[in-house]
Amino acid sequence: MPKQYSHLEKALHNFKGLSEIEAKLLIKIIERTRVTVKEVNKLLKGIGKEKSSSRSYQLLSSLEKQDLITEDKEATPKTFFAIHPRALLGILEENRDNIRKDILALEEAQDLFEPEKEKNIHLFKTFKNVNEIVTNLYRLSGDGFEIKLILKQDAGLDPLFERVKDIVKLEPRKSDINTILLQNDKSGEKAILFLTAELSPEGASVIRGNLQKNCELFNYLIKKEGKAK
Repeated sequence: MPKQYSHLEKALHNFKGLSEIEAKLLIKIIERTRVTVKEVNKLLKGIGKEKSSSRSYQLLSSLEKQDLITEDKEATPKTFFAIHPRALLGILEENRDNIRKDILALEEAQDLFEPEKEKNIHLFKTFKNVNEIVTNLYRLSGDGFEIKLILKQDAGLDPLFERVKDIVKLEPRKSDINTILLQNDKSGEKAILFLTAELSPEGASVIRGNLQKNCELFNYLIKKEGKAK
């Protein structure tokens, strides 16, 4: 499957709730504009899934109920038309906008909820992926920590900085380490987030982090980079 289709498949799953086989089949049908049940059997075989008329009808029925395909009542043998790609794009964008509204509502709910805070709750932690790093950077920001300095050696960290660009106002400085320095001016707490970017066995980029409270090293790095307060 072409790379652009793999992105579409993921979007159909995330925003429309289609199963993997439904998403793959829909894309194949859209490529052809219209298909018969017999052709769907062949498509399922090509996708590498079980093929049978009953399974084909089941999938076609599911897609039709979601208004992604339409049966041609006049055609013989039974034929189904696919939704136009532009119409599908409109559906995905509408779902994306609705999801965005829910995300913003969740952020507002977090702002209203004030759990009892535990001292240094976010410090001394290891984060195994970029999602954990992003989540904790936002939490630290909400707790009054500001990013004072970013030292970057590895360009593989760029996806992380793109994810948190609304709280990262500083441009990364070239260095021989990958580090984010944070400070809470009100409490005086200082923290260092050490970062690494590496490739997984599958060849995907993996960003990991280790957050530590270390005033001495924080002050040393600030001074070394000419950013002494």
